[in-house]
Amino acid sequence: DMLFTTEHFLRAEKVVMSNRPLYNYMQHEASVMHSVNPDKIYDLVVSGDEMLKKIPSASKDLQHAASYYIIEKNTSALMKLYGLPSQEDRLKHIRQNIKEHRTAVLTDKNAPSVGKLNCLFSFFGMKALYHIKKLYHAHKGDNA
Repeated sequence: DMLFTTEHFLRAEKVVMSNRPLYNYMQHEASVMHSVNPDKIYDLVVSGDEMLKKIPSASKDLQHAASYYIIEKNTSALMKLYGLPSQEDRLKHIRQNIKEHRTAVLTDKNAPSVGKLNCLFSFFGMKALYHIKKLYHAHKGDNA
């Protein structure tokens, strides 16, 4: 969805912002976000890479927003793929994405704190990031 939205947003001649709820987003158990299928999970990582390629280099605010999106989707994918067999190449790609985008998120005054924390924890390595997030989610009572 994000890749489609990005492509159309960048093509728009005019964008209007409103507080009226004009769009409903529904999640269902078979969605990629809830998937346990490694291929579907990894598709989120690839879609973030593709989205960033479409954003003009002069659009620093959009690039920072894309970096945040990439950090969040890659961290989510890390949590689902870490420890699964035959995922080493994908995890290497995820590690590279996080390393590449964490500085943009850490220096972005608009980035949410949770994204910045993910970036900070990533400096200790992906294994540490995975275990810290696992502890956090266990403390909150959900299964990340």
